[in-house]
Amino acid sequence: MIVMTDEPSKLKKDQRRESILNSAIKVMSEKGFEATTMREIAKEEGISETLLYRFFKNKLEVLFGIMQSKMIETMHSFEEFVETTKVMIPDPRTSLPLICKLMKNKFKENKELITLLSKERHKLREHFKEMRMSTHHEGMPRFGKIIMEKMKGLQIEDALVEYFDRCKKAGNLKEELNTKSVTKIFLNLIFSPFPLLPMMNPMKQFPDESMIDDLLETQIQIFLYGILPDEKK
Repeated sequence: MIVMTDEPSKLKKDQRRESILNSAIKVMSEKGFEATTMREIAKEEGISETLLYRFFKNKLEVLFGIMQSKMIETMHSFEEFVETTKVMIPDPRTSLPLICKLMKNKFKENKELITLLSKERHKLREHFKEMRMSTHHEGMPRFGKIIMEKMKGLQIEDALVEYFDRCKKAGNLKEELNTKSVTKIFLNLIFSPFPLLPMMNPMKQFPDESMIDDLLETQIQIFLYGILPDEKK
């Protein structure tokens, strides 16, 4: 049973603020920003609305707090994925399962924020505009620009095209295949169970991990059969 209280808990102020943001991400990832209320965030956190409003004046401030606290960290996480892909062995039989496993772990680590971003991807610019108008954060315009630039700058597709180019050069990809087309198919294949980028169709719930493993393993085997030269199958 969740007990509401107006009294600060034993958590320090910064710890409570971070805990509230984690609760807010959980609620917003399930319901979306518009459908979430401050009351629901307070209930999830186990505090009263009165205490919640001591930390955040409204939902926009909560969303801004989420972006400040979590967004850059998540972007860096996927930038690490891109850099790792660039040094993968150019043999799909060896490296594609590793790429899928790495991507799955990135989704798992950031699933609630990723789900929230997927739900709100068409409204992010509008949210940033509203934040600038309704808050007094001097760094808001610059921060919003940084976030949008980082989202556009996630060069996952470019890194994979370069990877498949190296695979073709090493004789581990059918010569007649276009690496950009192969990349797009691969992205749709590995992202289909996940809510991540604007190019993907978001799911309402994050899939069960065992289902993801089974699905990815099957899809990778089918994909490999289609891209490997006959002598490498």
